[in-house]
Amino acid sequence: MKKRNRGTALDAFVLLIIALGAFTLFGALARISVTAPLFRNGVVFWLFVGLFALGEARPLEWHSGAQRGAVTASWTFSIGLLCVAPLGVSLGVVALISAVLELRLHRMTRRAAFNVGQVTLSLFAASSVLHSSTPRRSSGRLPAHRIDGYFRSFALAWLRFS
Repeated sequence: MKKRNRGTALDAFVLLIIALGAFTLFGALARISVTAPLFRNGVVFWLFVGLFALGEARPLEWHSGAQRGAVTASWTFSIGLLCVAPLGVSLGVVALISAVLELRLHRMTRRAAFNVGQVTLSLFAASSVLHSSTPRRSSGRLPAHRIDGYFRSFALAWLRFS
């Protein structure tokens, strides 16, 4: 029986994630309306962007007995971005910050592209779940009181775990 070349399967998977991530990102960016505002609440939007970048750049060290690792709080704020900005804007900001930080860490371009692709696909999937399970106004936007509730929840979670 012939063994499969594991490297070839992994290479194909990596290229697939890069391609799907790029397709998703460019598709979402192309759907941004040039006439609509890019985000509803500028202060909250920029706060989430800053906290996302901080969470990605400085993960929290996790020590549990003999196990060590890092926990990033950035996903909390990337989900928050979905609540205050269109999908294309949210994906674009998250992909840009992720790419800059990956390359700043001197990661190989292919690995950085894979990481950006998987972050883009994950956030797109989260957006699909969030938007399919959240009641909307006739305008298609989240009600303002829901955004405030999300913000308080995200802020409290971040403070609790940082």
